[in-house]
Amino acid sequence: VKIFVDRAGITGEDGETHQGIFDVSFLSFIPGIKVWSPASINQFNKMIDLSLNEDLPIVVRYPKGCDDNNEFSDFVSGKWSVYGNENFNVAIIGSGAAVIKQCILAKTILEQKNIKVLVVNADTIKPIDVELIQSLSGKKVVVVEDNAQRGGLAENISLVSNLNNFDIDLLAINIGDIFVPQGSVSILQSEFGLSSEKIARKVIEFLK
Repeated sequence: VKIFVDRAGITGEDGETHQGIFDVSFLSFIPGIKVWSPASINQFNKMIDLSLNEDLPIVVRYPKGCDDNNEFSDFVSGKWSVYGNENFNVAIIGSGAAVIKQCILAKTILEQKNIKVLVVNADTIKPIDVELIQSLSGKKVVVVEDNAQRGGLAENISLVSNLNNFDIDLLAINIGDIFVPQGSVSILQSEFGLSSEKIARKVIEFLK
């Protein structure tokens, strides 16, 4: 079965019941499933093509509307792609087109303050790219997601890190244990700390 989840993440003015902030949590617990989250239209198209050849249940979650991110166009299931400096001060891991856009904008803000940033596109939420997480050992890592705190990407990354004894200093930026009210996407992103300005501010505090 292939499941395409519309309105992933913060959807804005469709109402409190239509905010897609729980799907990562309940889907990640299902054994044998793959959960993909495209950062761009090119990635989305490649996920559609690849899903047809997968003999496993596939979930592709995508937002209402489109935030296209040309920095990420290729897709390999289970292998996260990166954008930014090799000698970075902090890695920002995001998932989904809307979140990745804010992470890239936050990178620009931070680099104006001489903070080098590596943006990691977690386009495969399950399975997690354990090899890339291992490469971040000894680094400051910020995980940004428009999903609930429990069972989300940050919690799963933390679990993988702990099980493998990876030395990662991790900060999670997510929705928390709360329902998201109706409102414009930009206002809600800012309210929950997911705007580029709020991400950059939290990264600066984290580095201190």
